[in-house]
Amino acid sequence: RHAFGVSERKAYSAAGSVIVLLWIVSWDFAAVGLPDFTGGIEMFIFSGVMLVIGAVWVTVFNAGPLVRVLTALMGRGQTFSPIMRTSLAYPMNTRFRTGMTLAMFSLIVFTLMVLSTIIASFGSLFNDTRQFSGGFDISVRASLANPVGDLASQLDGVDGVSASEIEVIGGQSGLPVKLQQVGFLTDEARDGIVVSADAGFTSTVDFGFALRDTSYESDEAVWRALEEEPNTAVVWPFLVPGRGDFNFREDPDAFRLQGFFRDDDKLPEVTIQVFDRTEQQMINLQVIGVMDDSVLPELVGPIVTSRETLAQIQDVPLLQYQIRLNDPSRAAAIAEALEDHFVGNGLIAESLEETVRDQFAINLGFNRLIRGFMSLGLVVGVAALGVISARSVVERRVLIGMLRAIGYQRTMVQASFLIESSFIALLGIVLGMALGLGLSAGIISEISEDIDGLVYRIPWAAAALVCGCYRCGDR
Repeated sequence: RHAFGVSERKAYSAAGSVIVLLWIVSWDFAAVGLPDFTGGIEMFIFSGVMLVIGAVWVTVFNAGPLVRVLTALMGRGQTFSPIMRTSLAYPMNTRFRTGMTLAMFSLIVFTLMVLSTIIASFGSLFNDTRQFSGGFDISVRASLANPVGDLASQLDGVDGVSASEIEVIGGQSGLPVKLQQVGFLTDEARDGIVVSADAGFTSTVDFGFALRDTSYESDEAVWRALEEEPNTAVVWPFLVPGRGDFNFREDPDAFRLQGFFRDDDKLPEVTIQVFDRTEQQMINLQVIGVMDDSVLPELVGPIVTSRETLAQIQDVPLLQYQIRLNDPSRAAAIAEALEDHFVGNGLIAESLEETVRDQFAINLGFNRLIRGFMSLGLVVGVAALGVISARSVVERRVLIGMLRAIGYQRTMVQASFLIESSFIALLGIVLGMALGLGLSAGIISEISEDIDGLVYRIPWAAAALVCGCYRCGDR
């Protein structure tokens, strides 16, 4: 079987190898003049299918050396030698059936390992939750009817709290306003909220930016500019559309910026007109940054500017405070003490570490649910392999009769079918694990460029689960 002077084995091996390398290696297509390919979750699914197809081609058409090695190592003695030869001969001769079964196992294990690796890697972020809370440890909200005022000056009277424990207190206040984007004027201004932040907040917060004005050399410079440069603002990431967003339930009356996407390479010139509720006073805010997706919305608000800028419309008292402690482990205790002392002000304080963990617990729980369904799929796959094996027994009754006629015992025939099924299942599991761990390493490496502290971790528990499912099915 030759085509153009190339054997079938070499042709399929080369094609499969190219497919695997194309999808598992992070190529810089722009360097060779090709467009920078992007995609969403659909590309993850497609990449898994293509990786499995390529790996199965290479494996099926090059399984001969592996079979010979296994036969040489395990096929010794008068009993095991004939068992190994007959059990591995049939799957190698029926390449299509073997390849389909191998692909089924590999795809399930591949998806399971990628999800498990991402879950395990994101678990490492909890070693430092400050990167998700903007560098603060406690969030405090007071009632508008009875504001606290200068919180820092009143800490000495709080039982169980020492002023020396507080490193920084950042104050914020929100104002309901009307909003319009210059150059994209609609029939009427949309309702929205602008949050003003004092110097304590802007000098401490360390939320990053998905987009920022090119005149600022760092994220810290953008936050400093809010305090130093009047009429500047930064916006919450979901105030700006993304290319992969699903907007079928988007509120048509909600204010959103237009003309660019938050996953663009450059932030254009964007100006927002801010009116008071009566639309008698107006200021222009120049957007100099779009915060990244890791921002907790309750800590910033949709549009953030300085207190001096917002005071041009209305001076609002501070109603929210973000506190950074010298000892973050004291956050829960200090939050409880603040609530007890300022109960008359309707003050609510919460540990941001607990808030961040609760937020991620929902996402991780959803991911674990998906992983559980994939694990169920693996169990079903093992059961399906048993069904295939049982069908093979029926289809090969003549072959079994011939084996019995030449001296095979009943136990030898059973062992032959068991080894055949085990060989295909184990090979599929090894392929799926290798491909899953390889692709997830690239995924984690890409994400870690935007999220500090994200470390690639191999999910040993998931690997043990896969082996356990196989052992249960094998029995």
